[in-house]
Amino acid sequence: LCRLFQPRVAVVSFVKCPALEAMHSSAHQKQQEELLRRRCFAAAREIEQADVLLLSTGAGFSADSGLAVYKDIAEVPAYRDRNLEYHDICDPRWLAEEPSLFYGFWGACFNDYRSTRPHRGYEIISNWIANKFRDSEVAHSIQQRLEARKKEWFPYEPYSCGKYAGAFFAFTSNVDAHSFDHFDASEVRECHGNMEVWQCSVPCGHLLFRAPLDYAFAVHLGTMRADAQAAKAPNAEERAQENADGVARVGRVKQSTRIGMLRGLPCPDADRIGQAFQIRNRPCCPHCHKPARPAVLMFGDGKWMDNAAQEERYNAWLDAVEQEAAARRPRKAMKVCVLEIGAGKRVPTVRTNSESVVRRLTRKGADCILVRVNPEFPDADGASPPRMLSIQCGGLKCIDMINNQIAQNISKAAVRLEQVPVQIEPQRSKVPEETHTRVIDQNLATFVIFDDEKNAVEIEAPRDSTLKVLLQRAFGELDASDELEEDLDTAKGNVHAIVMENLTQKAGRRLELHESVPEFLFEQTRDWDPPLAVLVIHSLWFPASNDRFELRADLVLELLEDQNRAFRDKAYQAKLQEAQVQMDIRDMIKQVRFAVFP
Repeated sequence: LCRLFQPRVAVVSFVKCPALEAMHSSAHQKQQEELLRRRCFAAAREIEQADVLLLSTGAGFSADSGLAVYKDIAEVPAYRDRNLEYHDICDPRWLAEEPSLFYGFWGACFNDYRSTRPHRGYEIISNWIANKFRDSEVAHSIQQRLEARKKEWFPYEPYSCGKYAGAFFAFTSNVDAHSFDHFDASEVRECHGNMEVWQCSVPCGHLLFRAPLDYAFAVHLGTMRADAQAAKAPNAEERAQENADGVARVGRVKQSTRIGMLRGLPCPDADRIGQAFQIRNRPCCPHCHKPARPAVLMFGDGKWMDNAAQEERYNAWLDAVEQEAAARRPRKAMKVCVLEIGAGKRVPTVRTNSESVVRRLTRKGADCILVRVNPEFPDADGASPPRMLSIQCGGLKCIDMINNQIAQNISKAAVRLEQVPVQIEPQRSKVPEETHTRVIDQNLATFVIFDDEKNAVEIEAPRDSTLKVLLQRAFGELDASDELEEDLDTAKGNVHAIVMENLTQKAGRRLELHESVPEFLFEQTRDWDPPLAVLVIHSLWFPASNDRFELRADLVLELLEDQNRAFRDKAYQAKLQEAQVQMDIRDMIKQVRFAVFP
């Protein structure tokens, strides 16, 4: 038979057809847009259902505000003439060797950050926090745990926090301090520091201090130097002339007024900063009067002083979230969403932290997912990624799409509460299941359990779980554990299940309460998902289906509707009438299915 069905090899010459290429390109673009809508729907669902939200951001998040990114920031004539790139300029040695060059670069960055308004994505996320994560039951419980371990933070902290973070925290590698325009200082961790905090260049001790709110560096944009006692800072007209091509670079960003600048950051100590910033372009340490530098991590930087109090607050918050997850595990897993936006691979600190947090909290019993938003690198790093949803998109665009979906869901919920008899069709923007990349635990499996009334519960459990354990988990998922014990007593030993064979309607075998699903009846649907078993339970009924199963069912209905819509399309029907042979019709059907099904 193998020899009979050996494939024939045909040599075919292709001629380029611009019209055909354009058609294929358009079809591909539509598929990508549909996939993006579905994944943003899934992200909205994860955020809505989350008890805790960790926002992790990298340089791509700041780029949406109009700030320069890694590859462009140092692309200016003054540096090009000296063959200097960003990694050359971002070096603390220039402070000793050429102070005007050092303060020219960092002073221009300081001015850019202060004169650029954070994009609206910050405000959108701030509204999510205010509505769901700052004042919830979980938030109060986390705050109580932090209060119980209350301690005095470090004496050299540049600002003091009188609050505790709730069910939200922001972790960022950006040094622009834009997070403080919308988030409180108690819920922000900047792993590379920020330009609002300064330190001694020696350093002489553990002193960190703030920059004055009305301060600006005087940088000559032609030479990119900040000479001592220079006259004034560059104005908007000078910046516009230097930014003719519209690409953001150091000292050349589109200025916009910051509303509520640093309102989440406690006011600085006027006496301390007055001593440090008396001389224009030459800040100094208020303790030893040696040159001061921004407390941000540079390349080859062995003297950077991290904000240890901020780091301690973040670690304490993670500990509290971990404790909360462990405490809630026996009742219902606490849902945690890590939303990562714009974190690249050049300096992967944010990406590493995101995946580490998901693994850490999952081990403590949390239902944790990483939503990674990145136009270039949306996939997981390494061979064993955590449970993950990848969205290949720019940060602000994705936030807008997620926010629109959340707003639609809130509107629909309001309609349901008012009991208005409206027929709502399945949403067309749900994400295909293949976006959930998981660590495959060889001991776990997915179980879909139907009852005779066609309610169903989807759960994950150890492969060798008995039917009774599976039912306990399923009813626990519906907060109906008490009903299970009553139903088992009523059924008097008649409860059993039928395991479906190979995901068909063919019955595999009968399963009693004390038995486990046989290994040969598990189906491996996809390489990155746990094996799947489908059971039909008899003499027992679920009060409802759980959310996880409903999402799966909605996705199937949505895909079938997409297929039917494509078949009903007028252009498709017209082409169908012109088909001459059965092979043409078969090819048309294949094209639709390849376009619709993930």
